[in-house]
Amino acid sequence: MTIVASWIASPILSGIISTATFFFILKCVVQTDEPAWNGLLFLPLFYFLTLFTNIFPVLLTGSSIIRFRQFPVWLAFIAAVCLAIGGALFVWFFFVPRLKFAIQNKVITGRENRRRPNNPVQNTAADLTTSTSDINATTSPGGSSTDDEPEVNELFSPLQVLTAIFGAFAHGGNDASNAISPLVTLWVIYRTGSVNERLQSPLFLFVFGGVGICVGFWVYGQKVITTVGEKLTKITASNGFSIEFGATATILMASKIGLPISTTHCKVGSIVCVGYLSNGFGAVNWALLKEISIGWIVTVLITALLSAAIMTVLKVVLI
Repeated sequence: MTIVASWIASPILSGIISTATFFFILKCVVQTDEPAWNGLLFLPLFYFLTLFTNIFPVLLTGSSIIRFRQFPVWLAFIAAVCLAIGGALFVWFFFVPRLKFAIQNKVITGRENRRRPNNPVQNTAADLTTSTSDINATTSPGGSSTDDEPEVNELFSPLQVLTAIFGAFAHGGNDASNAISPLVTLWVIYRTGSVNERLQSPLFLFVFGGVGICVGFWVYGQKVITTVGEKLTKITASNGFSIEFGATATILMASKIGLPISTTHCKVGSIVCVGYLSNGFGAVNWALLKEISIGWIVTVLITALLSAAIMTVLKVVLI
């Protein structure tokens, strides 16, 4: 029952974390008078949170496979804070100035383009970037749309890529483990002849699972990306970062506890919650969400029935 409950709780928890993150971004960056400059100010904080959230569980858990020992809680916390602060300082002193320079150049380019009456496309772009005071949120705080300004997209795009990388890491730590755990059990029985023995899981099985995940993504990944990333709701760089951050944090927590949750469940929960916060009830494709939810239930039932049928046949043939 604990595992089943985690399937329900994980998308809810992921959605709560993502919603809280995006609400902070909305109020402190996107819906302010100067979202680009405020985004630059808060960017090191977002990197700090991202790095700490991913480094701390790794140091706390360790890995016997690669002989990476587990840290005590206090040492893992201090080390994660120090590493995250180092990353945030790097962003503040090296990354933020480059982004600020790029934004200023876009402002100047916008002013120049506005003076050219023969290019309506450039004039339209110039109207959006005529001065630093024109780098505004798409709507006022009371508005219904929260589309990112181009400059805000530029700020959050690298951050979203970083959280996606950590999300892939979390995916390997949970979903790939779920996939190969029965195979590990079979290997242990084969080596020991007993179901009660406990052996260290071999590295080659982890590599096998990782390769399988990569090949599956290469062959079928685009369909899921389109469904989850485009059809459920509109995703921008800022809310995309919030989605990835909430889902990754939830998956890493579950991996630390040892609960086999689904990355897809967490991502869908975050996307729905953030999409609702961004643009209201109508921004979420509820019909598609219904189909996805039904699919989660049906696939579990089909898998259970197929496994039972195969086991029945094997018992008749082999026993």
